[in-house]
Amino acid sequence: MNRVRDIVVIAGAAMTVAFCGGCFPWRAPDRLVTAASVEEANAARETLQFLDLHAAGLKTLPSSLAHYPSLVKLGVRGNASVTLPEQWGELAALKWLDAGECGLTSVPASMAGMSGLTTLYLSDNALTSLPESWSALTGLSYLNLDRNKLSALPRCVLAMTGLKWLRLNGNALTSLSAEIGGLRALQRLYLNGNKLTEIPATLSDLSALTDLAASRNQLVTLPPSITSMVNLERLDLQYNKIKTLPGDLDQMSGLRWLNLLRNPISAEEKARIKAALPDCHVIF
Repeated sequence: MNRVRDIVVIAGAAMTVAFCGGCFPWRAPDRLVTAASVEEANAARETLQFLDLHAAGLKTLPSSLAHYPSLVKLGVRGNASVTLPEQWGELAALKWLDAGECGLTSVPASMAGMSGLTTLYLSDNALTSLPESWSALTGLSYLNLDRNKLSALPRCVLAMTGLKWLRLNGNALTSLSAEIGGLRALQRLYLNGNKLTEIPATLSDLSALTDLAASRNQLVTLPPSITSMVNLERLDLQYNKIKTLPGDLDQMSGLRWLNLLRNPISAEEKARIKAALPDCHVIF
């Protein structure tokens, strides 16, 4: 009996410490009203919050979803479609949308009306551009455009000032606009597997950035300003053509992981880099 009492006391103390430390006591996560087919969705039209149509074999995506007033999460990944219904722009309450792997070659300008959207997956499609009207999606914090056919960063993305995480892996980007430095909230930027020959100096304006990945490009050098990115923790530059890094690397005091594998860096330069970054795990 005493052992049970002691366990209860310890558990209670632990919860008190957690609360005092700024955490809230554990609670079960809220459960969304969910459906896995259009038929189920129609039966709960007014209360439905999450519709999961992943790989449902749909040839066209239902425009009627625009009239689901409580819908906050929608997954249609893996269905065949050329574009998304124009009517979905009326889903102002939607927060999360996964429309990856749908064969999309375009997306409707009307989706600028999704004012509540914070997370958007459009990976594994065939997009070459995004509508200018999407500049209105300033509440978007996560945008995944991996493995599309973008040769330039869409202008509208440069206006998405709420972005914290931007994925552009596996496209055909040959350059980045200097205006990317205006995305001041950005914390993670992924550019792997493109055709970049340089990184704009304005990247140093991204003071919140902790992760920068630009492996498998055509980079020869880095702008000297990159060393002012004191909050950068992880930098992936493997499989490029870099021979030297900027001279004042020791300013990058926050860097903890640097991947330079498969770059033509001399033994002398490797030694300099390691000496400048004693607290960083460097991979050559």
